[in-house]
Amino acid sequence: MKAYLLDYLQQAFREKFALPAFSIDNLSTVKSVVRGAELCRAPVILMVSESSFTFLGLEYIKSMVETVTSKATVPVFLHFDHGQVIKHAEMMVDAGADSVMID
Repeated sequence: MKAYLLDYLQQAFREKFALPAFSIDNLSTVKSVVRGAELCRAPVILMVSESSFTFLGLEYIKSMVETVTSKATVPVFLHFDHGQVIKHAEMMVDAGADSVMID
């Protein structure tokens, strides 16, 4: 389900609810987090750290996230968290990340 992160962040602020974010580093985690969000009928953020990006590689991250989220019934957002390499952040944006954080 495609949605815009800013819309949900603004709604969460207005309505005083949390928008949870979970670090991901394997397919099982992605599937579990998205399934939990679906059970709660709530949007969720999947976070990829710099170390996960380096270890897994962009293609694996992109594939596992797209595979699971393409069938998701709730909004799922992808965030590059605490990036240290600008090029990695650029690659994540090009791959469809909804947000990035650079330290």
